[in-house]
Amino acid sequence: MRFRSVLVPFVAGVLVLGCDDPASAPAESPDLRAAQGDRSEWTLQYVVPSIPADDPLYAGVLPCANGGAGEDVYVSGGPYMVYEKSVVTPSGNVINQGRIVADYERWEGAETGDVWFTSLDAKLREFIRAVDGHYLALEPITQILTNAETGEQLRIKALYRLEFDELGNVVNNNARFGEIFACHAMK
Repeated sequence: MRFRSVLVPFVAGVLVLGCDDPASAPAESPDLRAAQGDRSEWTLQYVVPSIPADDPLYAGVLPCANGGAGEDVYVSGGPYMVYEKSVVTPSGNVINQGRIVADYERWEGAETGDVWFTSLDAKLREFIRAVDGHYLALEPITQILTNAETGEQLRIKALYRLEFDELGNVVNNNARFGEIFACHAMK
């Protein structure tokens, strides 16, 4: 089960992979509170353009749609606002945290034609850019989709794992990119 959403254009625009700080980092750590959720220091860093409804992205299989039989879905929406705070660690790695926000996304089932709407307000757990240029993003995102016709709601969780080298080449094949790992019909 795979799904592409707004992180594709976002990450494509800011690629440069990360890794953990080495054990040789100084024992005294910087104040990372802002990078760990203090929204007062988050600023608008990027605006990712809208995905047009007449040219949506394939999002993969939504397993709890179509009465539980699952179906392929396509997504459009945006624009996507990315708010972040960057903190430079003692070893020179950069940690970005924040939120990616969009007023709406439109999901459409390929088989049923069902249309689902959602807003997006997803916390960016940690995007790490290492001194050597490597970039790593590991991000679970939860969304609630509402069927435009029936009002039925689905709660989905997807995992984004993106890793790139200093030249922007994919590392480890990004095998879990956009994998929907939970999908439940809500009452």
